[in-house]
Order: sequence, then structure tokens, then C-alpha cells
Amino acid sequence: MSLRSPLVQFVVVALVFPLVGAEPPRGDLEEALRQATVVVLGQVESMDFRGERQFLTLQVEHVARGELPDVITFDAEPPKGQRSSIGLGERMIAFLEPTSQVQPRFRLALGGAAALKVIRDKAHATFSVEEGTWFHLCDASPPGEHRVCKVPLKRFLSDAGLRPFTPSREATFCVIPRPQCEPCDLEEQLRKSGAADLKDCGTAPEQDTVPPILQCVRESLKARTPFLVRMPRQGVDSYLVDAFVSDGTHFRKMSFDSSTTGGPRCSALVFQRRCESLVLRESDAPWLQCETPGRYEELCAQSRRVYALGPAEKVSRLSCDPEGRRGMWLCDVLPAGARSGKHTPRPEGPDFICSTRSERLFCREE
Repeated sequence: MSLRSPLVQFVVVALVFPLVGAEPPRGDLEEALRQATVVVLGQVESMDFRGERQFLTLQVEHVARGELPDVITFDAEPPKGQRSSIGLGERMIAFLEPTSQVQPRFRLALGGAAALKVIRDKAHATFSVEEGTWFHLCDASPPGEHRVCKVPLKRFLSDAGLRPFTPSREATFCVIPRPQCEPCDLEEQLRKSGAADLKDCGTAPEQDTVPPILQCVRESLKARTPFLVRMPRQGVDSYLVDAFVSDGTHFRKMSFDSSTTGGPRCSALVFQRRCESLVLRESDAPWLQCETPGRYEELCAQSRRVYALGPAEKVSRLSCDPEGRRGMWLCDVLPAGARSGKHTPRPEGPDFICSTRSERLFCREE
């Protein structure tokens, strides 16, 4: 069948509009198929953010073109100016082209645009497109109604000239643990710089002067003797600490931010500025200030964050209550062989992706 069939025209639209409301990247399915030396279906089992770049690792379910191991990592940088729409635990078809690097060997074709989300509808894998200007390719429905268009995976693979695939495994659930981070801690940076061995005047808020701490700092500045003092403060959505350090001659302000992106998102930062001097202003906030600060020096930053799925387990081990939103469940994990009167997901699917909520799991259908 020609690649210009209505089916493939639909898939082209899904391919080149991966982000809702974004400017569509150039390219179509035929171009992706020409560029891609590998076409693979798999589940996203980990996401590695290295600064602005994003690397995905897939647990491979089917290699539709080329030869690959069971697990592959590739550069999934989204089109310029856009954010990735691919989530941890999602199943996708990726059109991959070689890179000039040894690691990773592949990247998404078409400048990061060549990926299709795949869902499991009972026993069948289908493409799902929820919004966009391609609704005219779907069955007629009232204007403005939320729609989902589905194209069976088997038909897509056949029309695109790719290797056929029949899903056979029992549906699974995976739990998303907290992201893995590079260590970045103020106390470690103080230790590395030798500041931890100085006279520790203590910890006091920047708004309030604690008499013993104030006296320690005042006497150290006057005698030009080494000292260290910490001044914590609460940010809008993170915890901040300034540490003022003096070896008696030189002065530094070392600052810690527990989350530069807001919330517990594995993005801590420690930086410092050298000061011409440290000045006490007891009636001001902060009461200790860095005079004529020098250039910004980054000491550590959690610029790399890795999100990974836990091991896959059969959905038949789950006992769930509906959360109140379609496709969302609160679940318990049953001991092997146990049965429950609550809802147990169907063995044929869909898969569940879960996170911990108190002692239960909060799960969504994939």
C-alpha cells in the first residue's frame, strides 16, 4: 500500500506534531523512514537529563527495522524551542538515526520530532493523538469535543513496510522511585575548601542576630582570625543557606540552593563569591554582608537528573480502588498468590505506571 494512504497521512500528522500547541517541526513519515536506520518499539525505562539535553533508555519490545540489543539509549533532544512530550514509562515508536559519537550511538530523527506515542488498548497497541489540527482524519464528532484517534500498530507497521509485531506479554506495573542525582551539598563543599576546620560561630537566621553568634563573628573580624558562620533562609519553594567564611585575610560567601527549579526536583546548587571584606550591620537584614563581591564561581550543581522505572511486575499483583479520575487508581501490592475483592487490572492490559503515595501506590493507566 502507498505511504500516501489515509492511514499513513494520519500517522504523519502524529509524527510531526508531537507537542500540543507547539510550532510543528518540518518533516514527514517518509523522510523519517529514509533517515532512520533503526525503528524500534519500546517502553521508556529511564530519562537522563544532562543540562538541557535529554537521553532516553528504552526497554525494547520490537525492532521494526535494523538490529538492536534489548535495551538502547539515545539522544532525544526535542525540536529547538520546544519541550519533550515523552514521559517515563510511556511506550513509543522511535525513528533513530546514527550520531557521530560512540555514546549514544543514535538520536531521534528529524531533529527530535520522530517519535510516536503508543498505548495499549486491551490486547492491541495503538497510536493515540489527543489534540491538534488533524481531527479531520478522524470520525465526525461534535465540534470542540475531546477526541482520541487510534491507529492499530499492526496496520501502521504493515503500511510503512516495517517488521510485523504481535504483543503477547501480560500487562505490568512499574513504580517510579525518586530521581537519582549527583551529590551537591554545602557541608561537603565547606569541607573540600578547608572551611570546615575553621572556628564555627554557629548558625543564625539572616533577620535575627543571636548574641553568642554575633559576638563570635565580631571578635573574629576584629582579631582577623579564621571563622565560619551559616545563615539559613526559606525561599519560595526551596531551602537556602549562605555561609560566610574568613581565613583571617580573605573572605568568601558560599551559597546553597536546595532546588533551583523549585520543589524537590534534584537540582541543588552551591556557588561562591569572594568578598573584599565582610561587614557587620546589626540593624539590617542580612546582618552580615559581603562587600564588593567578586565573580560567580559554581562549586557544584545537580545539572544531571536520572529518572528510572523500578522493575516490572505483573498487574495481577495489584488490588486497586478508583482514584476518581478515569484511568487513575490507588493500589496495594498483594503477596504472591493472594487474591482480593477489589479491582484487579486485566492481564491483557493496560500497563500501570505508579508512584508512592503514603503507604499505597498512585497508578495511572498507560
